[in-house]
Parts: sequence; structure tokens; C-alpha cells
Amino acid sequence: MPRHVELYLNGISLRSAAPKIWITEVTEEIDAQDMTTAIFPAWDGERQARGVRRGLKVTVTAQIHQVHDLQARSAALDAIAAWVGSGGILTASYRPGKRLRVIPTRMPCLGKVRDYTQEIETELTAYAVPFWEDDAVTSVTGTAGAEGSLTLSLAGTHETPLDAEITAGGAVTALSLTAGGQTIALTGLSLAAGDTVTFEHTEDDFLVIRAGNTRLMDKRTAASADEILLGHGSNTVTWEADASVTVTAKARGRYE
Repeated sequence: MPRHVELYLNGISLRSAAPKIWITEVTEEIDAQDMTTAIFPAWDGERQARGVRRGLKVTVTAQIHQVHDLQARSAALDAIAAWVGSGGILTASYRPGKRLRVIPTRMPCLGKVRDYTQEIETELTAYAVPFWEDDAVTSVTGTAGAEGSLTLSLAGTHETPLDAEITAGGAVTALSLTAGGQTIALTGLSLAAGDTVTFEHTEDDFLVIRAGNTRLMDKRTAASADEILLGHGSNTVTWEADASVTVTAKARGRYE
């Protein structure tokens, strides 16, 4: 880690929020990881299927550079607590171009007000998306057609969900998106030319499908996947519809 580290929460640096605070260390730790297995009778046993990370914890250790004024030390502590707030988007100088969605899981406190040498710690944990991810979205738009494909290339080391915008070129009643063997198909639609269907994940990482203000989650077929996950590297995204559509695929690379 560089000698001088700066952290930003919702775009505000800790140094600007609390000038008397000096970051001495930042550590990252996987909070927990559940491993699931699948039974393969033909091979006489179980095999590891996948791991699900439950959290990524970032611990910030800092000093208060205020020796003589006890009220100023208390004010500095209040400043870092206000900066932590209820969490949000964390970025760091040692991870340029990446972000982490966090909530506070341990607020800073002073054990002894007069112990000027003590360090304080605060803890921020990512649960909804327990991975660092690209701050910028990678997107690509395919050629208009009732069916087609495009290639979305992602940086990162971990699978990440697909977002998309599908704009109808005519009357569309059914459409589907596929990538990596996973398909989400929608039926019973009533789209007119120019209408756009969005596949979008919220900040809590829930998939929402809608056309304007109309939610379309109930239009999914029973065989549809819960969501479409892309791998790092090159991903082929295909679509089918009963009229011409234009598809834009989007995602953020995620990192271990």
C-alpha cells in the first residue's frame, strides 16, 4: 500500500472531512465465504460447485493529530464519524478506477481521551456487492435486428451481472437475452416502436426489469434465469425478439 492513502466516501475525502485525521493503515478481509457443493453420482461423490462471498470488510486505522486540545480531539472524532455516516460508495487512492458499496459495521471511538498516542479504527463492510468493481460501466451496442449478438469484454476477476437496454423498432410482444448459457425471456409484452426495456441492478444488487415506469419482472417465463452473469474477458450476448430491436449490453468488472 502507498505511504499516503486517501479514502473517499460518496466522493468526499476523509482528509477534507476531518483534516486532523491521518490514515495509518487500511486492511481488507473477506468477512465470510460459503462453499456449495453438487452431488455427481456417476463420479461417486460431491464436487465443489461455487463459492458465495458474504462480505468484504475494510478496516481503517487512523491517528488524530491534535495533542493538547481535548475538545478538538473530540471534534475530529465526530468529523470522521460524520464522514462514515450510513456508508455509500467507497473509493481509494490505492485502487484507482474502482469502487465498493459499503455500510459502517464499527464506528470510531476513543477509549481514553487523554491517550494521545492511541489509534482509532472504523470498519466498513460491503454486503450487497462484496467485491471491488469498476467505477465506469463498460457498454456495447449491437446492430438492430430481430435477432443478433454482440461481444462485451470486461476487465476483472469475478463474474458480474448483465444490465441491458433494448429499444423496440416495431411492435414487440416477446424478447429474450442470453449469455453464458443463461437466458431471461419475456412474453406478453406490448411494446411500440421507440419503447425501451431496461435490465438494471439496483445499488442493493437486485435485478429490475421495466419499460418506462412499468415493471416487467412478472413477464419472465418460468424457465428464465434469475439473472445473467458474465465472466471476465470476452462475453457473447445474444437476443431474439418478434420484431427488430437495438440492444445495449452493460456491466462493471468485479475483482477478488
